[in-house]
Amino acid sequence: MADQATGGQVCAAPPDTPDSEDKTVEDMKKYDKTSKKKTTQTLVYPVIGINELEQKRFDKCQCSCQSPFIFTDDKSQKILNISSCSYGCYAELPKQETKDFVNTWITVWASICFILSLFTILTFFIEMERFQYPERPIFFFAFCQLMVSIGFLIRIYFGHEEIACTGDLIRIGNHTLSPCLLVFILTYFFGMAASAWWVILCLSWLLAAAPKWANESIASYAPLYHLFSWFIPAVQTLLVMLLNAIDGDPISGLCFVGNTNSHFQRVFVLGPLIVYFVVGIFFLSIGFLNLWHIRSVVKKTSAGLQNTNKITQLMSKIGIFSVLYTVPALFYILVLFYEQYYRPIWQKSKLCNCAPQVEFGNENAILVFSLIKTAAMLMIGWTSGVWILSIKTISSWKNFFFGKRNCSVPYLHHHNTLYNTVSRPNTRFVGGPSPQYHQTEVIYAKTNEAMSPQLYGTMKGYNSLYPIIPDKV
Repeated sequence: MADQATGGQVCAAPPDTPDSEDKTVEDMKKYDKTSKKKTTQTLVYPVIGINELEQKRFDKCQCSCQSPFIFTDDKSQKILNISSCSYGCYAELPKQETKDFVNTWITVWASICFILSLFTILTFFIEMERFQYPERPIFFFAFCQLMVSIGFLIRIYFGHEEIACTGDLIRIGNHTLSPCLLVFILTYFFGMAASAWWVILCLSWLLAAAPKWANESIASYAPLYHLFSWFIPAVQTLLVMLLNAIDGDPISGLCFVGNTNSHFQRVFVLGPLIVYFVVGIFFLSIGFLNLWHIRSVVKKTSAGLQNTNKITQLMSKIGIFSVLYTVPALFYILVLFYEQYYRPIWQKSKLCNCAPQVEFGNENAILVFSLIKTAAMLMIGWTSGVWILSIKTISSWKNFFFGKRNCSVPYLHHHNTLYNTVSRPNTRFVGGPSPQYHQTEVIYAKTNEAMSPQLYGTMKGYNSLYPIIPDKV
């Protein structure tokens, strides 16, 4: 303290400045090294990290041909973008009891369709005069559905493997004469032809309820009906064959188109069916509106009650027939929409391990919807049998078996048409039955415009504005 007072200097040990500076320098060097290391890592790490993540993702997410699909040497066969990959013969039916159930399901529905369609055709042959336009397309519709049911029964007869498979693989593309090609033609060509005849039937009903369209006028366009109903499905069938689009169904065992390819299914099955369905419903709706309008007009006439009841019965019969067709057809179309949405998801879940995996319950839905599709295709054929189920049909078969001619049906033997006029005093046709229309040939027009050449001019004095309606429905 004395030294500090006299000399102004402090006699004390100097501070450890060098050591402190050394430590500071060393710390700063360490910090620089650390910061450089951190800076280097900050600049380089994201690039390395992305590559590593992509590599790990690539290693983790690989799309390859794996179960339930089977690898094949044929590179033309592919599922999604995976080439040399094909469905197995029983890719979606692993259990034997499921296979047996599918066979039983097809047999029952196909047999019922076969019986009802055959019954309609035989009824037509024993009483051909009864099926005139606008009703005659029902016969061709029944014939097409008979062929479809035969296609399903051939599949049951030959078996799943013989029809839809080549060894362990599902059959893809087939031009040779084989049971597969036969089943395809019977189910696809005649199935599309049945839809086309449904459109013609709706058009015939529309024309029958329109003015100035007698049954002869409707029948005069029969060649165009046949051209439309046979030619367009034939073109569709040829295009499918040229594009090698025929394939087997791993569930039903049918040879069809679009069983394993969503694009072909959309172009050759879903698209045409929607067009046929919408056009037919359009014609049918207009025809019903015309019938409803005519019913209100006829109700105001002197014979309104009797004629209104006949029109109501006819509308009910057409309505039942239409519902029996449209409901299965609509279910079929909805199932196809479901397959269009769900099949690619299911395929990705099986081919790519990074794709969302499909739950087991959804896999069972594939089987359920396939069974619904099969039932809908065959239930459409029931409509023709339901249409002809009547007392008149029973009478026709009774007369056929007992060798009696059905004289109660007032046909004009010189003209294959049945005529019936509106109720009126029997003064013009004394001593014989009045000409009559067939029960389903409903022509609503002025009488002098709707009469055939055999009857034209005979009714001019009797209520020319009355429609011609069926005697029995």
